[in-house]
Amino acid sequence: MPRPEAVPRPRASGLLGSLRVRVGAAVAGGAVLVCAVFAVATYLIARQVLTAQRQEAVLRQAYLDARFLRSELGTAGTSPADALDSLDPQGATAVLLQQDGRWYSSSFTLDADAVPASLRPPAPLPSTAYLPTRVAGELSLVVAVPVPAVGATVYEVAPLEELQGTLRVLATLLTAGTLAAGVLGALLGHWLGRRALRPLEPMTATAAAITAGDLGRRFPATADPALTGIVGASNAMVETLQRRIERDARFAADVSHELRSPLTTLAASIELLQARNDGPAERRRQALDLATTELGRFRRLLEGLLELARADADPRDAVADGRVVDLGDLVRHVLRESGRPAGLLDAPAGPLPVRGDKLRLARMTANLLDNADRHGGGTTAVSLRRADGAVALTVDDEGPGVAPADRERVFERFATAGGHRASSGGTGLGLALVAETVAAHHGTVACAEAPGGGARFVVTLPLAAP
Repeated sequence: MPRPEAVPRPRASGLLGSLRVRVGAAVAGGAVLVCAVFAVATYLIARQVLTAQRQEAVLRQAYLDARFLRSELGTAGTSPADALDSLDPQGATAVLLQQDGRWYSSSFTLDADAVPASLRPPAPLPSTAYLPTRVAGELSLVVAVPVPAVGATVYEVAPLEELQGTLRVLATLLTAGTLAAGVLGALLGHWLGRRALRPLEPMTATAAAITAGDLGRRFPATADPALTGIVGASNAMVETLQRRIERDARFAADVSHELRSPLTTLAASIELLQARNDGPAERRRQALDLATTELGRFRRLLEGLLELARADADPRDAVADGRVVDLGDLVRHVLRESGRPAGLLDAPAGPLPVRGDKLRLARMTANLLDNADRHGGGTTAVSLRRADGAVALTVDDEGPGVAPADRERVFERFATAGGHRASSGGTGLGLALVAETVAAHHGTVACAEAPGGGARFVVTLPLAAP
């Protein structure tokens, strides 16, 4: 497989810088939001409390002034104007008195027009009432206190501008505090972003190097428990990717080597036939047999390559997607189709159900038998046995066997026992296809020594659930 093309290496500083900006903006936004909610709540509560206190104070003063005026008006010879002149309206702009349809005021600038119409109905008010309104351009609270004993109504006009000023100062302070919290939040977020993302700097640099094609790099170990799993999974992913690329590269090299040999032999045989067209028939027959043999090997090699390519391109679970197959009937069918005697098989009575792809399982069995014929001097025994919820398919041959050091490597692609290419017409793909098929069916395959000294290949597949 060709080496992946180099791509521009991403700048770690740019990636982390963007993350820092996002963290800083998030912390600043959160700080502003929290402070804004707190400020609004504080302002609303403070306005409600201060307004209630101011109204209570004005009402208290209005009751005191009404009591004083009732006492004065109840004294013989005291006129309403004299009573108002003797009144000291503390905290009030003016005190107005309405008696017998006539109005009196303690202020030279305010008269009956300062009182809202709703507080001076034609009939006397049944109880105390108050209303905030604008009097002479200023926000004021007008309180009406009926005094039935003297047939009068006392109106207290108290300014609220001081309260409004206090609320404006409070709103300004809260707004400034919210903005200051936003600035501090941005600074804190920037600092937290740098501190929190500092462990990612070597990881980002490593990821950039891997992206650029340096598959030998690994993510550095970290003591951060939040990153330990990510580092381990990423290193495992890179390790798997590197092994896959190296495996595909070796596979491509092996394919080119294996294809070159039969093609060279075919070309030489054809040239020999052309050069000796009028030569001895025996020589031409030998050249034709050699070409036919190499052509058959070439065909088997292409079929094996296509099968491996399909297995790599379609890694579906054969057990999950397959149907129940009786492995005993399948092995008998493969023996019959290949012209081998049915007496080779030793199997228990009853079905041996496995779940999977019937065609792939048949090809796996055929590959095991062909491997025994080509490299082991022929198949001597085929057996099926139940064991611990699985079924074991065993194929024995009478060849020289496989050395212990090669018993795992023989399942690699283009690998043969002894570390060299077989000269018996094999392609080196049969056992590799067996291993691929067994893995897809959740089974295992192993090579051991047969009782007679040859090789024994054991495939173990899980029995299908009833």
